[in-house]
Formats: sequence, C-alpha cells, structure tokens
Amino acid sequence: MKKLMAFFLALGILFSATACGQSGSSAPAQGTSGTSTSTDASSAADSYPGSELRIIVPFMTGGALDVQTRLIAKYLGEELDTNVIVENIKGAAGTLGTTQYLAEKPNSNVILLMDAWLTSVYPMINQVEFTAEDFVPIIDHNCVDFMLFTQPDSGIKNLDDLKAFAEKNGRILFASDGVGGTTYIVQKSLYDQLGIACDTISVNGAVEGVTNLMAGSVNVAMSSMNMVGDYVSNGDIQPIVCFSSEDIQDEVAGTIPCAKSCGINETYQGYYYYVARSGTDQTIIDKLYDAFSAVYANPDFIAEQGVLDFKAPGRNGTEIQEHMVEFTEMAKSTFSLG
Repeated sequence: MKKLMAFFLALGILFSATACGQSGSSAPAQGTSGTSTSTDASSAADSYPGSELRIIVPFMTGGALDVQTRLIAKYLGEELDTNVIVENIKGAAGTLGTTQYLAEKPNSNVILLMDAWLTSVYPMINQVEFTAEDFVPIIDHNCVDFMLFTQPDSGIKNLDDLKAFAEKNGRILFASDGVGGTTYIVQKSLYDQLGIACDTISVNGAVEGVTNLMAGSVNVAMSSMNMVGDYVSNGDIQPIVCFSSEDIQDEVAGTIPCAKSCGINETYQGYYYYVARSGTDQTIIDKLYDAFSAVYANPDFIAEQGVLDFKAPGRNGTEIQEHMVEFTEMAKSTFSLG
C-alpha cells in the first residue's frame, strides 16, 4: 500500500500515451446471436478480435480502476496474442463513456468496463440512453469497499462526532460525483438517516474528493483504501465508517466500523465488470471469458495485482446477472433515491 498513489499516477502517465491518438475502429459485425450458424460463430471467434482489442474505461486516466485495467490489459494481450489498448472516456460519473459505447455493433473488437451503478441505480434517478439489456456481461473486474474519510484535526472520529459537527456548524460539506452519482447517493442516504444538513461539491473522481478534503474545501469525502491508503498511512486523512456488510480490519487504521454496526441501514460495495454489446456471438463471449480467467490465474498477474491491492472475483455472465439483481434490490431498500 506504501507509495500506492505515486504508483497510480506514474502508471497513469505512462499508459495514457498509449491510449492517446488511438482511433481504434471497430471490427465489422460478423453475425449476431440467434442468426449466425455455428460455423459462422466459430469462425468469428477464431479471428476475434483481429489486430487489436480496445477496452473503454469510462473514468479518469490514472485512477485506481484505470491502473487496474491497464495491468489486466498487459496480460490479456498475451492470452489473445494481440494488442490490448485501454481508452479513457471520462465524464458524467461514467455515463459519457457508457453512452458512447452504444455506437459499437455486436462482435465489435471494443469492450467496456461497466460500473454496476450505471445499469441499476443511476437509471432510477436520471434519464440515460442505455439499459442493462444493451450489454452482455463477460467477466467481473473488482469489488471495492468504500469508506467515509475526514481530516484528523477536524475532531470527527466517528458518526456521533460528525453529527455534532453538523449541528455546531449548521451543515457538513461533502465531496461527491454529483447528484445521482455513487458517492453522492451513498453519502446523502447516510446523512439523511443521521438527520444531518449537508451540501456537496462535485469532483472528478474519489481521489480528487480526498484532495479537496485535505485542502479543507470539504469536511468529508468517500473513497476506498486502495485509492488513498498512502494518505491514511501519512496521517493526512482517517476513515470513520465503511459501507461494507461487516467491520473492516486495516493494518494502519485499525477497526473501521461498518454503518450497520453504527445503527445505520446502509451497505454498499462498488462492483465493476466487463461487457460487450448485446448480440455478440456467445463463442466470442466465451473466448474473452477464458482469456480473462487465464489472466486472473496467472501467478505473475496475481503478484502484481497484490501490489495494487485489488482482486478480481472472476464471476461469469450468469453469475454477474444474478449478482446485479441482488445489487439493485439492495439499492432500492437502502438508499434515498427520491
């Protein structure tokens, strides 16, 4: 975890040059599920993805998800014997890149890193052009435990302190990805349950939110330990509560209580997975799944993955869809979505 943020930034700068200037035109459609013959489908998979595979990451360059995807891409290229290029299309809490991906046709040589929030919770609050039916899941990428952070000198050590701070100052100011975004809804639901008056400052990503926290622009910010662990180690920020189903034990921060153990009905875990356009041949989905699975089992990848402090569960498409049903029901019963 030491020097992790410096590692993120260095890799982000190194790999962003790879993504820049890549137009990456899609491969022509070679048939869609339900219409191609078995021979056609097999042929499509044999030649897939062609000269390159592009992975769209709808978030900023240099962030945790971007760096993790670039690590996977390095090994995925070896499995598929082709170039794998990561392209960032950031904006609107991930919806910009996800919407642009709709232009791809089935069997395209472009896949997308999907945030589970975008096809479950986000459409309940905002109008979007896409639905879950526009995508077919390939394999998952990561699950992330999110936490609420404060400055050590703020006097806020727990949720009771946070409530007292808000009562004394009239409100709290929190960093978020804007109304409808993950870090907005999760935090707003928490503050509503605590009866805290609050306002938000919109930021571009969790790391920027924590930067605002350290600068004193906000009182609290939401992020994950693998994104901001160095700041915790240096004593710049401290976690006061997590949104997982159980308390978390951290080697630096100690016990981080979950919201439920503090009497708050709220759980949330970030969930990300790879998708292709609906209609893509199942043989192509299977080929991609097998390639990703081989990467996840590669000892060299596992060693590098440990440095970045993330783990890919490796769920297949059916398992992802089942998890998404649970994820959506959790959101409906937990968050303030009005």
